[in-house]
Amino acid sequence: MKKKLQKPRKLTIPGWRREAAAKVMAECLPALELSGSGLVIGDDVGLVVGTLAEAGGDVATWRRGVQAGHDARAWPEPGPYDFVVLRLPVSRE
Repeated sequence: MKKKLQKPRKLTIPGWRREAAAKVMAECLPALELSGSGLVIGDDVGLVVGTLAEAGGDVATWRRGVQAGHDARAWPEPGPYDFVVLRLPVSRE
């Protein structure tokens, strides 16, 4: 008897984990003393962008996929950027 193939599960990260990761990141940013223009990648919560903007930074965001009503783009806006903040996605490995 053959096993029925199952569709791969779509792995999602619950909202509280996204918020917790963004909160930790936002709390660490002041110690880095970032200044100038920056690119934030993967902040679908908005805490990192908000923290940098409050500190007077000129911040651009990039989302490759549609998240929380934000548009997706294949590539970020052209720089130059003085710094980049990247939130890595969850991985099985």
